[in-house]
Amino acid sequence: MPVRWPPFAALPRVPPSFYTLRLSVIQITGSELKSTTEIARLVDSFPALQQCILSRLEFLDPSPIIRARRIPRKVPRALWRCQISEFADMLIPAQARLALDLLAAAPRLGLAADDPQWSALLDALLASVPSGFARAGMELYRLGGEDLDGQAPGRVVLGFSPTEISGSSQLLANVWVGRACATPTRAEDAPAYVSQISLTASFAAAGDVNPPSFDGLREAAGFAHFEKLEFWVREGNAVDEEGMRSLVRSVLRRKQLAWALERGVLRLEHCAFNDKVNGWNDAEVAYMDSKALLSALADRSVPTIDATPPVLDDDEYAEYLSLFFEDKRTDYLRRLPALRVERAKAKARLLEETSGLREKELVAKTQMDMM
Repeated sequence: MPVRWPPFAALPRVPPSFYTLRLSVIQITGSELKSTTEIARLVDSFPALQQCILSRLEFLDPSPIIRARRIPRKVPRALWRCQISEFADMLIPAQARLALDLLAAAPRLGLAADDPQWSALLDALLASVPSGFARAGMELYRLGGEDLDGQAPGRVVLGFSPTEISGSSQLLANVWVGRACATPTRAEDAPAYVSQISLTASFAAAGDVNPPSFDGLREAAGFAHFEKLEFWVREGNAVDEEGMRSLVRSVLRRKQLAWALERGVLRLEHCAFNDKVNGWNDAEVAYMDSKALLSALADRSVPTIDATPPVLDDDEYAEYLSLFFEDKRTDYLRRLPALRVERAKAKARLLEETSGLREKELVAKTQMDMM
């Protein structure tokens, strides 16, 4: 059971020592606080704070932070990460909004808290988070590594996962913010805007590899200066890769993201790491943008294998495209006849098992009727 823990209750109301303590990480678990404003004021009291990790907290008043009672905009400039999980009586969307508020993400990126594009983006992303997820982690970056001070360009990372991170279940969104047509004298006067959204999604914990609908992002992507809506997958994660195949299928059948395809802002990307130590420094990246996807829709021809041009059904063509790299696509076409035989055998076994189960159910029903 959480216990009542008034932060630093024995100290003066505004202890001068707060500003001499150079804490870089705060972690609070299993406590009961008066309100979200109380935790916000605590976070704001440490100017050197970099990370805030909160779990299993309860609030007597769980309503959003009251800005008028918060220390006037003294959010630590070094604060870049806020992770929240398993708050009592607070669903994951509310946890995510609280984490973003503690980071002061919007103003530090140069956006108004009620910016219509930012609001539409948050609504769409939070609506896509599976109900079984309980962890929200937000990270904030300024391009070039400087502290965020309300001047874009910058990036915010919104990550969601179950309580126990399995390594394969997550929804991760990178949101890039830029400034439009900055004036020569005051770049900060130019309006900020969301320029790019990059997503990766996999839901192994729920046994669901089908991507959720991201059509809610249509409004956020429809604003001026928006450049790219990207979905990416990292090689080696079977759940992620199957999720990408499912997404490719839905795009090719125009069941999802047709608007992004037609606007020319859609991009699907695959990252293959040749060296796990060097990571991104030694990664091979292949992608399909809207132009390539539209071309694939118009012309479904594939390379000839053994002098015979293969004809692929929708699922096979989606799997072929989702391999991204030409050498892997060619290898898939060579293995396709054997794969078709394996699928036919598996289908026959499933049909046999289903028929046998139905027969047993029929016999049992007959016996019950005779009793």
